[in-house]
Amino acid sequence: MHRDRRQEFPGLGVARVGEDLRHRALLDHRAAVDDRDVAADEAAKTRIEELRKRVTTGGESFEKLAADASDAPSKANAGLIGPISLNDVNAELRTLIESMKVGEVSEIIRLPRGYQILKLDSLTPAQTMTFEQAREQISDRVFTDKRKAEFVKYLEKLRGQAIIEWKNEDVKKAFEQGLKQQAAGI
Repeated sequence: MHRDRRQEFPGLGVARVGEDLRHRALLDHRAAVDDRDVAADEAAKTRIEELRKRVTTGGESFEKLAADASDAPSKANAGLIGPISLNDVNAELRTLIESMKVGEVSEIIRLPRGYQILKLDSLTPAQTMTFEQAREQISDRVFTDKRKAEFVKYLEKLRGQAIIEWKNEDVKKAFEQGLKQQAAGI
């Protein structure tokens, strides 16, 4: 199954739009504060293990626990995150989410932000569009690309016509270095 967010337009005129998902996260941030603090890390891990057990075997609602116990900003939404594209999450999370079934609660994962458990609420499969359906999106993309190219040409023309008197050589060097980086596409 194709899960790529970019749109492809093969010879038959079909576009695939990436898979979107909704999931809830229950997160303990305290472990992310200082990786050198082993005691805080162990406390956070123990806490998230207890929370996962309450959801998986205790029959408690993931949403309620996320709202009550999570340290994540999504706490206000009962842990709801999304919809997001699978391509917008790191590879480790994508692998985990792709292996989950809707309604399933994940194992505990350790990320830079802390320990997390996830619940997959929904997964919208990639959609296939005909060329006719994708025509407007293709047109918009072509127009935007052409407009950007013309804008860059216009700026280059203005810079070529401008008379600049440099009062500070360091600023001039920084400006020229920025132009070189821009030309190199950096």
